[in-house]
Amino acid sequence: MVEALPLLAHDVFAPADVVEGRELPPVIIAHGLYGSGRNWASIARKLAASGRRVILPDMRNHGRSFRHPVHDYPALADDLARLVDHAGGRADVVGHSMGGKAAMVLALRHPGKVRRLAVIDIAPVAYDRTRMPIIEALRAVDLDKVHRRRDAEALLAAHIDDPALRSFLLHALDLGGDRPRWRLDLDALAANMDVIMGFPSGDEIAGRSETAGMGDAPDVTAVPGAAEAVDASRTAGSSGTTGAPAATGARFAGPVLFLRGQRSDYVLSGHVPRIRHLFPRAIVATIKGAGHWLHAERPQETAEALTAFLGRMPLAAGDPATEE
Repeated sequence: MVEALPLLAHDVFAPADVVEGRELPPVIIAHGLYGSGRNWASIARKLAASGRRVILPDMRNHGRSFRHPVHDYPALADDLARLVDHAGGRADVVGHSMGGKAAMVLALRHPGKVRRLAVIDIAPVAYDRTRMPIIEALRAVDLDKVHRRRDAEALLAAHIDDPALRSFLLHALDLGGDRPRWRLDLDALAANMDVIMGFPSGDEIAGRSETAGMGDAPDVTAVPGAAEAVDASRTAGSSGTTGAPAATGARFAGPVLFLRGQRSDYVLSGHVPRIRHLFPRAIVATIKGAGHWLHAERPQETAEALTAFLGRMPLAAGDPATEE
């Protein structure tokens, strides 16, 4: 029996007016681990200003979307596939980090649903690193002592030194209810951390994942200067990646952009053969001066690179982008 799952919660940004009959498919942007669709609102407005309809989902176990014990990439890709169907059946898909892996698996698993794919600072490889210290830091915050965001920031500072990372994580703090809470399913993310840092095999991409659909259906909880060519001097020796090419059968033949940060070590020259094995038409480009969070550190350059790759729509009037 196929499990019926809710649609991902999402926001839509659209231009006020485009030339009728010349619309391109929507752009769906999948955020990274511990984030939400709202992290990409600035980029969405810039893309919408070029005439594109942009959809920002919260991935499962994040933000306003449903909670689920399975958090592997075939499942995340299928979540995106349902959103693509809801949006008309075909989309340009952008994904950052965890969302980039989900977007890659979507294109490999459901190629007819993806026109163009843009992957932001992640490769189709397993990374020999973990994000568990962040979960431990969030769990360590005594939410009973939190009355304002600055209270949480002070408590989090005892565990995370980087103020930019603290600021990013505090976007997931919900102060609107009776008691503060994280808009993250920390238990589900912790239980799936090895899967999140990995990349599925070809068999997992082609069919159901090994972790999904075993036994009884699990509980689901609803929650009310842009690009330059690849730098061949960067090597994979310090990337923290492991294993052989993760998928051997599936390939996506459409146009693909891998956009990486110059100061990031997530997409290295040693990854390019794996990328082009799965995505034969892939190009790899770099945003100068950016780290892993390109959209936050270099938003203008990131938006320009995405607009150039995805294409813009002719506007019927020079109206600004609006949020639906």
